[in-house]
Amino acid sequence: MANQTLNETNWSGNLVSPTGDTIQLTATLVSDASKVFKLNLTVAPQRYAAPAQKVGEVATYAETSQRLGGTGGTQHIAYTTTAVNNGIASVTGLNIDTNTPDQSYTQDKDRNRLTRTYLNNGNVCTYTPKRNLYSFPMYVGQSWNDTWNYGCVAGYQEKGSIQAKVAGYEPVTTAAGTFNALRINYVITYTSSNDSQLPNGNLGTATYSETITGWWSPEIGRTVKWVSNYGYATGFSNPTYMKVYTQELQSLQ
Repeated sequence: MANQTLNETNWSGNLVSPTGDTIQLTATLVSDASKVFKLNLTVAPQRYAAPAQKVGEVATYAETSQRLGGTGGTQHIAYTTTAVNNGIASVTGLNIDTNTPDQSYTQDKDRNRLTRTYLNNGNVCTYTPKRNLYSFPMYVGQSWNDTWNYGCVAGYQEKGSIQAKVAGYEPVTTAAGTFNALRINYVITYTSSNDSQLPNGNLGTATYSETITGWWSPEIGRTVKWVSNYGYATGFSNPTYMKVYTQELQSLQ
């Protein structure tokens, strides 16, 4: 409850609840305490908009990979917003452990990815129409489904299908601090992959999936933690393929 004003005859205030709630207002007559008025109010979940992206903003994440064969490791990537034109932002990633360029992206005003470029070889990949991880305004209980096509100049292609739900609002602790965040559950199913190392990839019909929990902070307008578990066809065990991938915000400048 915010911006309250109160006198003998009037009360006003803003009712805000991240998760939604029902509250009861009770008024008692000053001259006669037996005279009581009670009012139940239902407050809808707070709806959160996407803050504007800022040129020069740098978000550094620790990104940890665990492979099916048991190997893995952590790298630290600094993502710098280098330009924002007509709502489309350009973001470049730098591996600060090795001081080498990683990948660059373009994304819409809601931070949904449009393109991905591998900076080591210039391979450009496009999400058509976009990879829809965020649907604003976001609020607890919201859900959405979407699909996209993903294709790379070097020849790789697949289709993505997402089921997403904002499941809660809770504190989450990262190296950058503790944030109150929307917890979003995702299931992404990838089909029509032509990855030749996946079953049926040589036919262009390989499938795999991700089951993800992400925590998006309304305060800073970005995901602060991400845990993704990969699923493959029964029996697939290529040791180099991803099993679990995590991201955790280290700093924001």
